[in-house]
Amino acid sequence: CKRPRRRLSDECSRIVAVDASLCSSQDGWDLKPGVEILAGRWQDVLPQLVAQAAEAKTPPFDAVFFDTFAEGVDELRRFHTLLPSLLQRRGVYSYFNGIAAHDVFLHKVYAEAIRLDLLSNGFTKVAFVPVSFPVPEPQVWEGTSLRHWWLSDNYQMPACYM
Repeated sequence: CKRPRRRLSDECSRIVAVDASLCSSQDGWDLKPGVEILAGRWQDVLPQLVAQAAEAKTPPFDAVFFDTFAEGVDELRRFHTLLPSLLQRRGVYSYFNGIAAHDVFLHKVYAEAIRLDLLSNGFTKVAFVPVSFPVPEPQVWEGTSLRHWWLSDNYQMPACYM
C-alpha cells in the first residue's frame, strides 16, 4: 500500500490532543491528499466511523496507523476489534510496537499475542519486520525512569494485512 487513497492515522495522544490543529501542523500531513485528521479520542471518534462504514457498506480506509503511546494492551485490543469495519480488503495496518520495550522476552510474547489476536480479527497476514537502529550509548538513559529496547538493535515494525 504505497499511496493510500484514504489514510487514518491516530498519532495524537489522547493526553496531548486538544484539537486537530496539534496534529495537522506537524509536517503538513493535513495538506496531503487522502489524509483526514480527526479530532478527539479514538474511543469517541472511531465508533462513529464504524457506523458510517456500516451504512455505506464499505470500509473507508486502505491504511491505518495507530500510535499506541499512553495506551495499554487492553485498549490496543479494543482498537483492533474495530479495524475489520474500517480497513478495506487488502488494506494495511501498523502501530507503534512499544509494548514491554524494557524487556526483550516480554516484548516478543506481547508481539505474538497481538499477532494471534489480529489474525482472529480477520487479518490475513501479520508480520514483524526488523528495522535496524543504532544502539544508544548507556549515558543516553541517564536521568530517565526507564530504559527501552534492552539488548536489541532493531525495532519490530508491525505489517498487518486484511
